Amino acid sequence: MKGEEEQESSCVIRKKVSPALERLQRMNEMNESRDAVVISTNPTGRSACSSTRGRFVTELQEELAKKHHESKSRVDELSVGGGVSLWPAMDNMRLNSWDVISLIAVCCILICAMVKGFFLLHGGTIEKLKHYSAVLEKFHMEHPVVINTDGNSLDSSLLKWHQDFSVLMTNLQSDLSHSWSKCDFLYILCVISYLGGIVILLYYLYDNVLATSRLTPKRIKQWVSLLVVVTTWTALGLGLLILAQRLETAVQMTVLRLGDELERLVYTSHDLTKYHSVLLLWTSRYLPPTSHGVLSILNVVQVQDVSYCLQYYSLPVLTAILTPIIKLLHSLKTVYSA
Repeated sequence: MKGEEEQESSCVIRKKVSPALERLQRMNEMNESRDAVVISTNPTGRSACSSTRGRFVTELQEELAKKHHESKSRVDELSVGGGVSLWPAMDNMRLNSWDVISLIAVCCILICAMVKGFFLLHGGTIEKLKHYSAVLEKFHMEHPVVINTDGNSLDSSLLKWHQDFSVLMTNLQSDLSHSWSKCDFLYILCVISYLGGIVILLYYLYDNVLATSRLTPKRIKQWVSLLVVVTTWTALGLGLLILAQRLETAVQMTVLRLGDELERLVYTSHDLTKYHSVLLLWTSRYLPPTSHGVLSILNVVQVQDVSYCLQYYSLPVLTAILTPIIKLLHSLKTVYSA
């Protein structure tokens, strides 16, 4: 009789892992007395009780599977710990091969869309930057300072250089100067969307790093897609900044070449008062430290200031941005290689 009681008590599921298990435990407790009567009065009662318990286990498994699929759609809201798999034995909680292929395809489409959108928005500015950079690189060759025994030739060539360079810089600033108040609504919307995307991306990254339970397939797709969009737009923006800095350098080199002509003029007897006046004008206007550059971003910050900040502060900024990305990639590698 003692062995029969031990066998019956082993059928009761003791560990509470879900509401379904709690209901099962209550049902087993209610049926314990009935099972004991059946076993004592009916020789076939033992097999009937076993079949009843088998039916309960089957129902429990079906209910657990149903709850698993219901929880899978909203698992991002849970904080269960342990990485991607809410239940380690269920591999469909992870990205499968089709999910990876579809994610790569979506990333490629996003990259193409970002490139096309960027050139639609900034294509005209890019062409103007390239045009003015090419003109400035050839400007000094097309406007040589004539040095001979006749001082009038020097003055006339200097005045021509001064007038043409003044017209060129006026056109350059007119074409490439845009204030925030005069920008198109689409441009302002893109700027706001970009800044919002960076904020959301940083939130996702740090949230995923601090809470390891967030690495679900849905969350992985979200932050990878957002990371691709922000990274692509940032890379294109850096390319635009490089073109602007190249134009700034071309302006400075044009003025410096004018100053280099003094090396030849010191051997002549010409009056260099006018030459020094012209050189001082353009040097103070476009060369540091008296100048902050030619171009500005929406008349808010100068291109040279942005380049300076990136030059000296890019390492800590990149470290702060890339650290959660690297940690998250390491977590994914650990989870999917297990």
